Amino acid sequence: TKGGGAVYIGTSVNTEGTTFTNCTFTGNTVNNSSSGARGGAIHASVNPGFLTITGSIFSENEAEYGGAVYQNCGNYTSRIASEVIISNSVFEQNNARYGGAVFNDGHNTIVKTCLIRGNESLQQSGGYY
Repeated sequence: TKGGGAVYIGTSVNTEGTTFTNCTFTGNTVNNSSSGARGGAIHASVNPGFLTITGSIFSENEAEYGGAVYQNCGNYTSRIASEVIISNSVFEQNNARYGGAVFNDGHNTIVKTCLIRGNESLQQSGGYY
């Protein structure tokens, strides 16, 4: 699979994207033996485009990369044309090999007023990688 235990998002122009408001993602898993195993709840390939998460709860999600959320942007041009904002959200008890809560593969991301606690990583960053 491409990943995303609950949702896979793929964009190709900067006017495309997804907004999650007041959502709860609990107990989603991407099997570590599957191709990619990215984003226990959300895998966002924003190349370019936007992803906005507001007032949402992520708990007990699991993947190899990004226990709750995995985001990637492709190349440098896509990175500067992309917008990722995560605000007023809670990340608890998520688990991954890399990035227990969130794995950011190259995006310029704004994270504000979030609670990120009790997440685990086997190798790097229990919270935000």
